[in-house]
Amino acid sequence: MPSPAPIVTLTTDWHRDDFYAGLLLGHLLRIAPNARIIPISQHITHHNSIHAAFVLRLAYTGFAPGTVHLCMVGSETCKTRRMLVFELDGHWFVLPDNGMVGMLSKVSPPPPRAFAMSSGSFGALQAAIEAIAAINVNRLEEYPVVHDFKIQTGSEAAFTEHSITGKIVYIDSYGNAITNISRQLFEMVGRNRTFEIPIIPGIKIEQIVQSYHEIEAGDLLALFNSAGLLEIAINMASLATMYSKAVNDSVTIQFSDNNFSLTTP
Repeated sequence: MPSPAPIVTLTTDWHRDDFYAGLLLGHLLRIAPNARIIPISQHITHHNSIHAAFVLRLAYTGFAPGTVHLCMVGSETCKTRRMLVFELDGHWFVLPDNGMVGMLSKVSPPPPRAFAMSSGSFGALQAAIEAIAAINVNRLEEYPVVHDFKIQTGSEAAFTEHSITGKIVYIDSYGNAITNISRQLFEMVGRNRTFEIPIIPGIKIEQIVQSYHEIEAGDLLALFNSAGLLEIAINMASLATMYSKAVNDSVTIQFSDNNFSLTTP
């Protein structure tokens, strides 16, 4: 039985009509003609490695082990001029040395292999192709292991006894705002107290629901999504558009001394 075609995912901040994507796809198919190339996202905020790591961290677990995940966000501005390759949870990752390694998992991967970028505007692309070719033919040992790679953990939500302050890390295609405030942090700080989440002056959310269907169309809501992160939305409408919310905007939860409970279906 022939071996299954390799799967390569692609995460970039390129637009659909940029020729970089076509150039990269052509090179990938040249070194692995049977590869299945799956775009995870080509709409990452430009140069935003935190946004890229967030999307990739949530998406990669849906793929089979052995998948190669290529991320090109921030590659051309990478100061060390190298792409990194490492294995995590049975998946291969190829990404620039710009700190994303530390944002993909709470578990530290083994020291990565480094692929130097050549000079010129497509140095990162050539290094990425070289890295995937090395994975494909099992020749990673020919490339140096590095220990001085950049690690960035991403921004964590801050908290006091009476509040949590986080930020929006992702706006999905429906205009829903996903924050970096976890259910675990909310429960630890909240201690079953009532709360409010100001959206704009005079508009706030005071309840956590379990699903969208609990709320009437056009109403605000807050819930913890499948990733365990606080999501703020408007049912059947775009929160980002109606309230001018964007990635990196602050989100604050203020707690009082009264008890509350999460709603249940």
